[in-house]
Amino acid sequence: MCKIRKTNRLLISGLICCMLLLQFTAAGCSKKAAATTAAVKTTGRMSLTAGKTTSKAGMPSSTVSGGTGSSAEEQQGSGAADPDTSSQTEENEPYIPVKSYDLGGRTVVWTRWGDPEEYRRWFEDEEFARTYTAEGNQITGHLYAVYKRMQEAQKKYNFKFKTNIWTNGVAMQDDFEKSAMAGIHVSDMLTGSSQRMFPAYITKKLILPLDDYYDLSEDLYHLKSNRLSMALNAWQGKQYGFSPFLITGTAYGVNCDLDMLGREGLPRPYDLILANQWNWDTFLSQAMTCTRDLNGDGILDQWGIVNYYQPLLIGMINSNGGQFLATKGDNDVSFALSDPKSLKGLQFANDLIHVYKVVRDKPYILAALFDKTSCFTVFSSYKWAYDARGITGMEWVPLPKGPDADTYQSVIPIHNPLIFPVTMTNAAEIINIMIEVFSYWDTTRPYSVDADAVKFQQLATWVQDEEIRRFSLGVVDQVRFDPYYGFSAVKTLIDNNILTPISKGAISVGSAVDSIRTQVQSEISDAMGRR
Repeated sequence: MCKIRKTNRLLISGLICCMLLLQFTAAGCSKKAAATTAAVKTTGRMSLTAGKTTSKAGMPSSTVSGGTGSSAEEQQGSGAADPDTSSQTEENEPYIPVKSYDLGGRTVVWTRWGDPEEYRRWFEDEEFARTYTAEGNQITGHLYAVYKRMQEAQKKYNFKFKTNIWTNGVAMQDDFEKSAMAGIHVSDMLTGSSQRMFPAYITKKLILPLDDYYDLSEDLYHLKSNRLSMALNAWQGKQYGFSPFLITGTAYGVNCDLDMLGREGLPRPYDLILANQWNWDTFLSQAMTCTRDLNGDGILDQWGIVNYYQPLLIGMINSNGGQFLATKGDNDVSFALSDPKSLKGLQFANDLIHVYKVVRDKPYILAALFDKTSCFTVFSSYKWAYDARGITGMEWVPLPKGPDADTYQSVIPIHNPLIFPVTMTNAAEIINIMIEVFSYWDTTRPYSVDADAVKFQQLATWVQDEEIRRFSLGVVDQVRFDPYYGFSAVKTLIDNNILTPISKGAISVGSAVDSIRTQVQSEISDAMGRR
């Protein structure tokens, strides 16, 4: 939970995980959920802090018999602490800006997609901001912190803030791109889509590099402490926009059926993680044990893995430290599937499907999980894990560690940062003000919330077990970005010539990758405007 410093002893109750955890299509959607906490008044400074990490009584054992090696905590860190539920009083503190700006009463417009009434109320309705909850009804307080900062910023910097909400995200982005190409100003800030930004918006010079206007060396509002934002928005030596969230909903992981593992006498994957033994070998061994003909009729009744083939292939590539496209240097994007780490991941997934035959490809994955006939599923997003929460005995864990990976991997293919168009005026002022407003993790300023506590509670939307949540914080903090989805021609080539044929057993891994290597690099050059 959290610690709130206020004039009165009060509890933060406002959230929005949905706002800042956007998904894997350009046209995301917004979800409402009724607030479940009592309304309380909150004024002044807020500070949400985490207490010491302690094991809770009654927690399952964290040990596994057999095996040696360093612990998971030594390898990756044990994650966040148990939130402290106490609170304390403190003198009311004025919100004094670090810099002085005067926008002359102008209106600053934020354009995004979703429910127009809902997003308007985020910034205009204090009670709504305090009592809003997203999927899972997890309370972090960061939406209310942003609300309070925005209210104070409008007074201090003399501007009005307005939301321009489209119900169709694809149409919104099409309109922005068309308008920006014609030099027409439509908004001061937008919620972007990484698959449109990298590289198209940047190559076409439609959006501003953040660090041309915000001094990252000085970093007044501690933007660099949001490691997710820094990792996901870096391109050609610049930061394009920033991500006002601390975790994202499109990271890969594995859902496990603990009931089936128990029946088969197999250890819990999280216990294997703590023993530093959750890897490809143990994943394969457990999948093979669970793949069985239970009634002797010669037909498999129980499967180790149920999966769409492509997420399984991508997940195994990522789990070994590989990815589709890699960025390095100021203008270097390369075809990374030819890297040995990626090739091994593809080969392992291929062997799971075609050699060991432990994978069931079923059109309705959740149905297969609900009927309790498959042990593992590699999920392409936390949203899947959320949908599976109602299944008895299900548990989410990070991907098993590949032989070339030093840590458990988290690779993000799609995200939705805040971006700033080249057509805007007062760029330096607005960019600095918006970073100040949305950097709610900056605890040196009033109306702030502790980053680890926020992430801990946001993860609860998908990861119910508190120990796994604590450990997972160390995984999400080491996130990598794969810009694969932004290169549509490359994605089509990879889908048609590598992922689909390998899924069907129609081609070897090496031959598939070699068949398009030159063509992919050519398409990358075209997309980057180098030819």
